[in-house]
Amino acid sequence: MSLEEGKALYKRLIPIAQGKIQPDRSIPYDWITYDVWAKLRAGDEDLAESFLQGALLCVRAQVDEARNQCTGMRALLHQRYKEGGARFSSTAMAYGMELRLSASELASIASIEDSYSKLAVIVNDIESYDKEVRSFECSQAEGGKILNMVQMQVDETGCSVTAAKRVLWVLCREWELEHLEMVALREARPEGCSATLRAYMNGLEYLMGGNEVWSRYTQ
Repeated sequence: MSLEEGKALYKRLIPIAQGKIQPDRSIPYDWITYDVWAKLRAGDEDLAESFLQGALLCVRAQVDEARNQCTGMRALLHQRYKEGGARFSSTAMAYGMELRLSASELASIASIEDSYSKLAVIVNDIESYDKEVRSFECSQAEGGKILNMVQMQVDETGCSVTAAKRVLWVLCREWELEHLEMVALREARPEGCSATLRAYMNGLEYLMGGNEVWSRYTQ
C-alpha cells in the first residue's frame, strides 16, 4: 500500500470509527471498524473514547509525512511514540482493566508514561530492526523509510548495527532503573496513590515486559 493509499484508507475509516458515518456493509474494512468501536463504546463510552484517541494517534502518524523529517533522537522518539502504538496500548489496557484516572492523576505520572513510551519504542526498534530492513528491501513503498533508533545510531555515529544495538540495550536498562525510581517516588507522595493509579502504573510495567518478549519472538 502506498502512502497516498494509506492516507485515503484512514481518511475513510476514521469517521466510521468515530461513529460519525455509517459503514458500507459490502466493504469489510468499513463494517468491522464500525462494529468494533460501537461495541467498545457500548461497554464504556468514556474509556472507549480515550482508547480511540490512542488508536487515531497511531494510524495518523503512520501516514504523516513528518515521519521522514525526524532529526535527532528526541524527534525520532516523539514520532515513534505516536506511530509505534505506545499510547494505543496504554489506553487499551485502561479500557480492558476498567481503570478510570482523573486528569490530575494522569498529569502526576506524565514523566512515568514518557518513560514507558521511550522504553517500548527502543526495545521494539532493537528487536524489530532486522525485520524492518528485510521488509524495506522487499517493498520499497512510496514514502518508505527505516524509521528506527538502531538505524539512527548507525547513521549518526558510524558504528555497526551490532554495536548500535548493544548501546541501546544499555540505555534501556538504565531507563528501566529510572522508571522504577519514578514509580516508587510517585507512590510515596504525600497526596497518596490510589489503587487505580497503582494498578495503571503496574500495568505499564507489564506492557513493557510484554512488548520486549513479543518484539523478540515475532518474525
